[in-house]
Amino acid sequence: MDKLTTAQSGLFEMQHQYQQLIEENQRLQQALEKEARFDRYRKEETPQGDWVLSLKEDFVTPDEPPHSICPLCREEGRYSLMSRNSSTYRCGFCKYVAKYAPSGISDEVLRKA
Repeated sequence: MDKLTTAQSGLFEMQHQYQQLIEENQRLQQALEKEARFDRYRKEETPQGDWVLSLKEDFVTPDEPPHSICPLCREEGRYSLMSRNSSTYRCGFCKYVAKYAPSGISDEVLRKA
């Protein structure tokens, strides 16, 4: 009877460890998938010397137009799109600003450049 109790106890402990390993494996797979989405971006320097992460041309599609994400948020593991106007990229989450052109330059001048 003691051997049976010991065997059942050992089996229970092994099942518990097995379940923990499955959960850890799932967490690691999710972390890898989350990291993999950043592989679609390349670091790009703006003409003013700031940095953004721009979607690589190979990944641009009608459903995934060209865009940039924030390099500071990326370092924190966040996927944060940046808005762009005629002179800056701006992160809506952390408020990082990357200057694209000197202020005062109009959109029309930038399009001609």
